Formats: sequence, C-alpha cells, structure tokens
Amino acid sequence: VIVNNAAHLASEFEVSSEGLSTVFAADHVSPFVFTTTLLPLREATAMQPGADVALSQHLKPLARTKFDSIDDFREKCGPDASVNGLSAKFARYAQAKLANILFAKELQKRLDAAGVPILSISLHPGNIATGGSSALLRTTRHPRLRGRPALAALDWPLMTPQQGAITQLLATTSPEVRREAAKLGGRYLVPYGTVGEASEVARREELPRQLWETTRGLWGRYWRRGGCGCGGRSGLVRGMRQNMIVQKTR
Repeated sequence: VIVNNAAHLASEFEVSSEGLSTVFAADHVSPFVFTTTLLPLREATAMQPGADVALSQHLKPLARTKFDSIDDFREKCGPDASVNGLSAKFARYAQAKLANILFAKELQKRLDAAGVPILSISLHPGNIATGGSSALLRTTRHPRLRGRPALAALDWPLMTPQQGAITQLLATTSPEVRREAAKLGGRYLVPYGTVGEASEVARREELPRQLWETTRGLWGRYWRRGGCGCGGRSGLVRGMRQNMIVQKTR
C-alpha cells in the first residue's frame, strides 16, 4: 500500500532548484515520482489483499485550471505585491491538491488500460486539527486568523487526527473497497469512506492527461539526467523524504 498523506501546507512563495513552486513540488511532483517509480514493484504484488494506492488531499475551490506547461507548476497565484497573502497561499495549495485528484484519476486510467489490478483513489480526510494547520494560521499575515481560536472558527467542526485517518484506512484496507474497485477506481472519497463530488474543474476531461504529460516531461528533463537529488539538495527529493508515507499491509 502506498499512502501519499502528508503535505507542504499553504506557505510563502518559494521556488525549488528545478524552478517549481515548493508547495507544488512537494505535494504533487514528489508523490508522482515516488508512486510511478514503485509501480513495477506494485504490479508484482497487486494481487495481494489490500494492495492499492491512495492519494490523500483537501481540494480548495481556488485552483488554476490548466497544467500544460512547467510555468503552471510555479504559478504565484497572485500579483507580486500580494504573493504571500492569504489568498495566494491557499490558491497555490489548492493547485497542488487539485493535481492530487487529477493524478489519481489518470493513474487509474492507465492502470486499467494496462490490465494492472491496482486501485488508485484520491480522498479528503476531513478538516483536521493538527500542529501544521495551527502553525499556518499563526504565521499568516491576516490578524483575524492567527492562533487556534481562529482555526476553530475557520474550519469548525474539526476532526482529531485519529478521525482524520479513518477514510484513509478504509480506502487502503477495506475488503469492500477492493470488491467495489470498478466503481471506486480513480474516484474521490470524503469522510467517512463515501464517494464525493469533486469540483467542476476536477471533472474536466483534458486536465488529468495534461498534468500527467507535463509532469512526465519534467521528470525526464531533470530526474533522468541526474538533475534532481544531487547531494540530496533537490526540492523534489526533499519533498519525497518529507511527504511520503509508505505502509505495507498484509
């Protein structure tokens, strides 16, 4: 089982060594590289119970609607004067979270075409009270959103981390999910394990392949030539180390 779970939350705009938004590099490109690199191993174990892929994310309604060039992977989502404002921060995060849904969709399509019985699912674990979300609000420039009371006001009611894990566990370990693979493959789940309705932009038919091809082009441009990961300094490798949680179940 591969669970791409943790994330680089909404933050100030930075560019990785590959020229990408660090949020997009960590939250989409790193899981893409990690997951597709492991696909041969996953194919070899795909018939084992519980062998599936889950991509976990929130989806915000602020994301851009195209991924046809590398420029879209370093989009500031706002003018320079407000690039580190609340709206721009969450728009960049939303862009990466939209990419998670599109990646899960396109991965399932390609697995099905190849006859590989791996299940790829994206999901929203819920609004969870974590140290990361609290720290994000403490550092925002909007004074009304600083601190835990503001967090509660923003996303009430909040789940505990234990509650937030339920949908991920259902997606990766439930026999019912495996039995319903034809129905759930490539779909978007919400708490607790039900099929959710993704946004209109996430349903656009051209976006999953567009994102896949651009990401593969980026990978071929940097990773294959050794441009990523030299000395462990690459933003992609740092993102992989930070954000990938790999779990093996029986």
